[in-house]
Amino acid sequence: MAHANRLTEQVKILTKRVHELEGALASRGQCRPEDHSGVDNVSAEDWTQEIQGVSDTIGTLSIGVNGQIKYHGESAGSEVSCAKWCGYEKSHLPVEILELVNSFPFGMRDCPHDKYTLLPYLPSRGRALELSDLYYKHVAWMYDPVINAEFMARIIEPIYGSTEDICLDSVHSHTLSVFFVILASGVLHDPHLDKQRLSDQYLALSRAALALDPIFHEATCATVQALFMILRYNYTFDRSSTEERWLLIGLCVRIAQSIGLQRDSSGWQLDSDEVQRRRRIFWEIYMYDAWTSIVNGRPPALNLQHTDCRLPDDHEPFITESGEKQLGWHAWKLRYAVACLSTSTQHVFSANAPPYMALLDLDKKIRLHPVPPHLQSPVRESETHRSWASDPVRAMQQYCILCERESNLLYIHRSYFAQAIRQDSDDPLKHQFAQSVLATYRSACRIISSLRGLYEVHKGDATNCWFFWSSVFSACIIFGALVIESPSCTLARDALQEFERTLPFYEEGSATTRPPSTLSTLRKLLQRAQDTFRAGGKDINTVNPRIPELPDELEVLEGRKSVIQDRRTSSSP
Repeated sequence: MAHANRLTEQVKILTKRVHELEGALASRGQCRPEDHSGVDNVSAEDWTQEIQGVSDTIGTLSIGVNGQIKYHGESAGSEVSCAKWCGYEKSHLPVEILELVNSFPFGMRDCPHDKYTLLPYLPSRGRALELSDLYYKHVAWMYDPVINAEFMARIIEPIYGSTEDICLDSVHSHTLSVFFVILASGVLHDPHLDKQRLSDQYLALSRAALALDPIFHEATCATVQALFMILRYNYTFDRSSTEERWLLIGLCVRIAQSIGLQRDSSGWQLDSDEVQRRRRIFWEIYMYDAWTSIVNGRPPALNLQHTDCRLPDDHEPFITESGEKQLGWHAWKLRYAVACLSTSTQHVFSANAPPYMALLDLDKKIRLHPVPPHLQSPVRESETHRSWASDPVRAMQQYCILCERESNLLYIHRSYFAQAIRQDSDDPLKHQFAQSVLATYRSACRIISSLRGLYEVHKGDATNCWFFWSSVFSACIIFGALVIESPSCTLARDALQEFERTLPFYEEGSATTRPPSTLSTLRKLLQRAQDTFRAGGKDINTVNPRIPELPDELEVLEGRKSVIQDRRTSSSP
């Protein structure tokens, strides 16, 4: 009934939108084909029929005891159903600063404080440079919305000048927020301090600084940078903040649009550094928004069709021994976002499933997207023409490229994979979606085998990246689902063996970065897969009925339609 009501409401909204579009098109007389995509030829009744035929893999709703609802779409990462882990500790700061922290991100209506309230917490110039160096070495390798040159010119020099006398007169509070979040990230890589407490304090100061001037009236490029870097801090160091990150990226996008970052700045007579800065900020946000939308199974906030912003220059190209220039990591990832992620989001979030051939075309596009030689990584130990870089940062970027590409393939194929192994459990390789079965299985294998290689060379760095292990978790879910749903498939035995080999690897490598509940989930799934395989295809879940309110974990993890009723009491009033 609830599902029917939701679809009815969707139909009403979409029908209204169709009428609006028809009116707009009629008033314009004519429109380029790419602007309307045939909407003017579709009646409200036809649209209604299409919506009623929406895919069964619409994802999961989790409903709290007081009606709180969270949506996880069909492409959502497998861990959305696992309990979250929160290790955040409150910082000991005076009441006036905590007031600001609690008003983040919108700020106070009549703020009685100013940026000099934060002055006692600024470190010396030397200490600030130490922590920023740690940030740029250990954190900014993945996303870099404030490059080092900008940090020095726009933050360090205005605050410290050529002396140790700190001056905040020319520094906007939102720029100060950027400064503090860089310190918060950097200090976590300092081995000589009570780093978690100090990092929490710097993060609180970053939030407080942003709240000093309301974002409704004081939005600048620094506002967008600060919000983005705060949510990136949460992504890297606080795995319990998924919903906050999701909301912050939406806010970040709206502010970026309000200051015109989606439009190219070259026509506004800005200096070249500012043009590059605006382009860099926009595309870093676009990349993050597109990727996290696929991982969370929710539509992105940005659409490529709504921007003419050019890509920024490659500020860190790789120069070979022969002097050849190759794309650096940051330049590559933005080009991948334009070429592949944009199409992936359109495919994944279409309410009416696109033709299967469109998926195969997208698969080919992802696989053929070029990777610079210095960023190519070995997948198996037997490969001799590729090797892991001795520099841990470049090695991490090597794995990121492979992991992103293979995870991208896994996410776009997964719902088709799930249909194939359920609808043709005897031999899903004869199903019409057999190519998705093979693609999903191979991507899962490559994600794991490549991480094994990175782990052997750069164990500490690989261990610290929780999202690497999240991909391994998703790969194990694929193995378990294949064995349980299609134990007679020719891939089932290999999938089970790979699952059995991977679980100890996951347990060792993810011990300090993943919630204990994820390991428990994998152990239960492996046991179920082993029992099913040994029983000759009889799933033990058919022998031990589930609680009616709790869907089969595979229904949730495969992205199929399900509702989770959370019986825990809410902490909200």
